[in-house]
Amino acid sequence: MILSATLPSSVALGTMHGKETVIAPPLAALGITLCRAEIDTDRFGSFAGDVARAGTMQEAARAKARAAANALGLEVGLASEGAYGPHPYVPFLPIGQEMLVWHNTVTGHEIVETLTDDRPVFDQQTVTAPGDADAFLARIGFPATGVIAQAATSMVPAAKGVTDRATLDAAIADAGKPPVAESTPEPIIKDNKTLTTNQVGLAWQRAARDLKFSHPDLFEKLGQDVMRLLDTKTMV
Repeated sequence: MILSATLPSSVALGTMHGKETVIAPPLAALGITLCRAEIDTDRFGSFAGDVARAGTMQEAARAKARAAANALGLEVGLASEGAYGPHPYVPFLPIGQEMLVWHNTVTGHEIVETLTDDRPVFDQQTVTAPGDADAFLARIGFPATGVIAQAATSMVPAAKGVTDRATLDAAIADAGKPPVAESTPEPIIKDNKTLTTNQVGLAWQRAARDLKFSHPDLFEKLGQDVMRLLDTKTMV
């Protein structure tokens, strides 16, 4: 039996953080147009923690993908979900996990790609004045890495995705009433180089799986080239 599938000409992406800039090119190489849906993806859970994620990473990503597809009237939705925190096995080290879900709202079929980042930009510092954040900001690579500012006693951020110092200083001053605020890196895709690399990797990984079925000869050749570059004989 030969199974075949036709790739859609357009898919919907649910994002508020510019992820379309890095996910679109690999899909375009397959002739698929990525359309960003104007939806509030933070309602499915926010990195800042002010909105708790309902369910697992895959369930949250699926919900975003379905919402994006429904908003644009497309059959397929695409969305990503990330989780950053302490490493489950190595003490004192952080770890990041990224997931990209391709969801067909008609058939229910899904393709799930995952990637683990063992060197994420994930840190925080308590400050009482804007100048206290200087060393922290230099360490995380601000403004290439956006940050969240919030009062230490509140789960509601004073500002999210901040990438300029004037806005951050004002947010720290505002959150510091009472006078303690926390500053945490936020992985905004268009500003965070590490997370951008992860999203690009996931998108190309997703495209490669399509090539395996639509263009097996090309997939085989690309696989051989990758193994040659990695100096290995097998790929997982």
